[in-house]
Amino acid sequence: MDQKSFKVVIVGGSIAGLSLALMLERNGIDFVILEAYSSIAPQVGASFGALPSGLRILDQLGCYESVLKMAEYPVDKLLFRDSQGQPLWTVNNVKGGSIGSHGYPILFLDRRMLVEVLYEKIQDKSKVITSQRVQSIENGTSSVTVTTTTGETYTGNIVVGADGIHSKVRQEMWKAAEKIVRKIYIEIVLGQFPKRISTLRLFAISPG
Repeated sequence: MDQKSFKVVIVGGSIAGLSLALMLERNGIDFVILEAYSSIAPQVGASFGALPSGLRILDQLGCYESVLKMAEYPVDKLLFRDSQGQPLWTVNNVKGGSIGSHGYPILFLDRRMLVEVLYEKIQDKSKVITSQRVQSIENGTSSVTVTTTTGETYTGNIVVGADGIHSKVRQEMWKAAEKIVRKIYIEIVLGQFPKRISTLRLFAISPG
C-alpha cells in the first residue's frame, strides 16, 4: 500500500492531533481531522509549558520561531516554595543552562496560541473538519469507519485518538477489546483455541 492510498482519521484537533497532521502532510500521507468544537483553537484550557524536547519537535515542524514570538519570555528563573509559600531554593540562569544543554529554552504560552500556530502550518485546511463529535467507531477487515453525531461517516486505514482525557476513541477501543476477549474466552472454553487474533486498526493518544 503506497502513502497516497493510506489514510489516517485523527479524532481531535488540538496539539497532538494537529502535530500528527503536520507530520503526515509533510510525508505525503492522507489524513482528516475531526474536531468536536465549532472552531479550531477555542478559548479553553490553560497555559502550556514547552520543554526543550517538545520545542525540538516543533522546530522540526517549522513552528518553533512562531511559538518563540508568541511566548512572552523564556523561563530564566525557578523559585521553589514549601506548602506555606516560603522560599526553599532558587535556580537562576535557567534559559542559558537549558539552551546550552539542550539547544532550546523552556517556554510558557496560552494553549490556544500553540494550537493556532500548528493549525496555520497545515497546508490543506479542508482536511480539518469542525463540529464533528464522534459517536461510534466500527472496525472492518481492512479499514475503520468513524460516525459522528451529525451522521457523517469517515473511513480510513487507522483511527488515532487525540481527543483528550474524556476520549471517545478510548471508550470505543475498550468496547472492541471486550468483544475480542469475550470471543477468545468462549472459543477456549469450547476447546476451539483461536487460530488468529485480529489486530484492531484503532489507536489512541491522550493524557488519560
